[in-house]
Amino acid sequence: MTTAASKKRSGFLRRRVRQAAAISLLVFVILGIVDLAGGCYYSIMINSDALSVDHTPDKFDLYVETAGLTAVTIRADAGNSDVTHPAEWGIETPTGYGRLGKIVSQSGNSVTREFRTLEGTVTAGQTARLDKHAYPGDPLRAFGLPYNTVTFDSPLGPMPAWYVAGQTETWVIFIHGVNGRRSEALRMLRPIVDSGAHALVITYRNDEGAPSDPSGKHQFGLTEWQDVEAAAHFARAGGAKRIVLVGYSMGGGVAMSFMRHSLLAAEVDGLIMDAPMLDFGATIDFAGKQRSVPGVVVATARLMAGWSYHVKWNELDYIRDADTLKVPVLLVHGTDDAKVPYSTSEGLAQKRPDIVTFDSYPDAQHVGAWNLDSVRYELAVREFLGRVNTAK
Repeated sequence: MTTAASKKRSGFLRRRVRQAAAISLLVFVILGIVDLAGGCYYSIMINSDALSVDHTPDKFDLYVETAGLTAVTIRADAGNSDVTHPAEWGIETPTGYGRLGKIVSQSGNSVTREFRTLEGTVTAGQTARLDKHAYPGDPLRAFGLPYNTVTFDSPLGPMPAWYVAGQTETWVIFIHGVNGRRSEALRMLRPIVDSGAHALVITYRNDEGAPSDPSGKHQFGLTEWQDVEAAAHFARAGGAKRIVLVGYSMGGGVAMSFMRHSLLAAEVDGLIMDAPMLDFGATIDFAGKQRSVPGVVVATARLMAGWSYHVKWNELDYIRDADTLKVPVLLVHGTDDAKVPYSTSEGLAQKRPDIVTFDSYPDAQHVGAWNLDSVRYELAVREFLGRVNTAK
């Protein structure tokens, strides 16, 4: 090969290398921009879907086609699959409240289910909405149970709570989930009251009728535990010798944060947690998978959420506290939970099989174990309270 030809080939190769490098750099930059854009978008979703306080009522998005004494036919939009899930749901209309039972038949978007009225009237032609809490209103409306609305003093001010008096020295403090309502406790209230325990169904910061967190956002336990501590002080002043905390979803994380931070943690004799949010980071990762968001985008979004919204991801991992727990735990989780990963409850149960009773409910949705098998659920609660009441 001549010198001129060699130089020409060498120059050609250098140009190709420079072109390849330029293309690689461009691809890297584009991917970086896409990652940043996706991360920014998903971090905003983390804020709107999880951190932001939102008490907008659920829409009346169902239609009652027929209504009888023992069955109703409900029509739902194509995207609403809950009405065809075999779990028992409450159903609310503008004039009444009832309970949906077994599925009788289904045709298209319409489903006929067993039904019984719990309050008022449910009639054909009405709009309706499902209610996972499954009972109307409050302890009196749900069960005819007398209760008082009391207040306890938290660091932010007075917090309202329902109080149902008991006969024993055990107090059960209920902590609802994110943007939730006190009615979440109604499904467990009957076995609690039957055991003789006092029931204190609390509100906490950012609830309707309660003071707001200084951040204006949910903190998933980092600050809310202080309100639970105030409720525990209230219970102690009322004569509590044993305290059991019940946490639903985010309420489970709040209960675990209380056990990590509060000086009154030693006064707690048991924990009941239903689909608890035990690791906020894992929950956000899980939500990303549910939405087919690439893992690298979720990781970027978590970094951005940490910067923008001051999310302390490491402190929101409560599974790392497993070794410090010293009280029995009844842990309930459904395998079809699409909001909080079932694997986090499995992780806690595997770390502490000595104290954790793990009740797994196949096919149950988020905080929907009672709805799928109320008999089994309430029996587990009764047995757990029996062990707590005889422990000391």
